[in-house]
Amino acid sequence: MTDITIYQPGDYDNRLALAGQVANEYAQSDTFSEACSTWTANTQRRYSNDLEWFSEYLASAGIVRPAEALFSDAQAWRGMTYGLLQGFKAWLEQAGYAISTIKGAICTIHVFCKLAGPPPGGAGVLDELLVAAVSSVRGAAGRKARNLDAQRSQAGIPTRRGHKKAVATKLSTSEALQLKKTTTQPYRRFSRDRDIASRDALLMGLLVEHALRCSEVALLTVESIDLARNTVTIYRPKTDRTDIQRLHKHTRLAAGTYLAQIGRKSGPLFTGYNGQGLTTRAINRRVEVLGGEIGVEHLSPHDLRHHWAFDVLMNGTALNIVQADGGWETESMPLKYAKRSAIGGSALISEELD
Repeated sequence: MTDITIYQPGDYDNRLALAGQVANEYAQSDTFSEACSTWTANTQRRYSNDLEWFSEYLASAGIVRPAEALFSDAQAWRGMTYGLLQGFKAWLEQAGYAISTIKGAICTIHVFCKLAGPPPGGAGVLDELLVAAVSSVRGAAGRKARNLDAQRSQAGIPTRRGHKKAVATKLSTSEALQLKKTTTQPYRRFSRDRDIASRDALLMGLLVEHALRCSEVALLTVESIDLARNTVTIYRPKTDRTDIQRLHKHTRLAAGTYLAQIGRKSGPLFTGYNGQGLTTRAINRRVEVLGGEIGVEHLSPHDLRHHWAFDVLMNGTALNIVQADGGWETESMPLKYAKRSAIGGSALISEELD
C-alpha cells in the first residue's frame, strides 16, 4: 500500500520552489536558440553579418568575441555597455558604411542585448538599466544623416559600403515597360533560349506587376500558378502569410507560355541549369543583367518593388489595398518605399500593364 502524505495548510516543502528555479534557469539558457528558431534564413544571415562586424570591432580593441558565440551564447554578451555600442557606431561610420547599414547593425545589437537581458524575455546576463541604455543608442536619421554623409564625403570617407545599396535604383515608367517588353523578345542563339525568354518574362511580371519580394519568388512552385482561376498563390516568409492574387495581364500571358514550354506539373517554378530552384542570389543576378540590357545599372528585385509602390499610389490606389497587395504589415512601409522611389511626373505603368 502506497503511503500518502497529508499536508496541513502552510505545511509544504520547498521542492516546488527548487523545481521552479531549475525551470527558470533552463528557460533562460534556451533564450537564444528559441529566438533563432523563429527567424527566417534571411534574418539569420543579416544578424550574422552584423555580428561579424561587431566581432571585428571588438577585436580591434583586443576583445575576443567570435560572431558565432555572440549569435548563440548569452554569456558572450556579459560586460556589454552602451559605450561599446557608441564606439561600434563610430567605427562603422569611419569605415564608410551606408547610413541604413549602420542603423541595421545597431538594431541587431539591440535585439541580442534584449535576449541577454532580464527575464522573462532574456537570459538574465544583462540588467534592465543596461539594456535600456544600449537601446538608447540609435543610428543617424533625417538631417543628421545627410550632414554625416556630407562630412564623410568632404573627408574622403565612403558613404555606401554595406551588404545593401544605400538607395534604391530609380526606374521610370518607360523603363519598367521596356524591361517587360525586352524579356518577351525571343532569343535565337541556343535551342533552350526560348525557355529562358519566357522564364524572364514571367519573372518580370511577378516582380513588376505583383511586386513580389525576391524570397517569395524563390519559393514559388508550378502549383502556385493556377491558370484556370487566373491566380498566383504567394507564401510570404517575412510575415508568415499566404496570399492569393489575380494574375495581371502580362504575368498571365507569360505564365501560360512558360508553363506550356517547361511541361512540368510540380516542382520549383523557376529552375537553373542543374534543375534546382533558382536561389535569391541567382534571381538578383538575373534582374541585374536584364536591367543592364535596357541601360539601368545595378537593378535589383527590390528596386522593382520600390517602383511598384510609387506607381500604384500615384495612380490613386487606396493605401490599405497597396499594403495588402504588397504584403506589408503596416501602412508606413509602402509610403516609405514610394517616397524613396519618387521620380517626378505621372506614373502610367499600372494602366498599361492591364
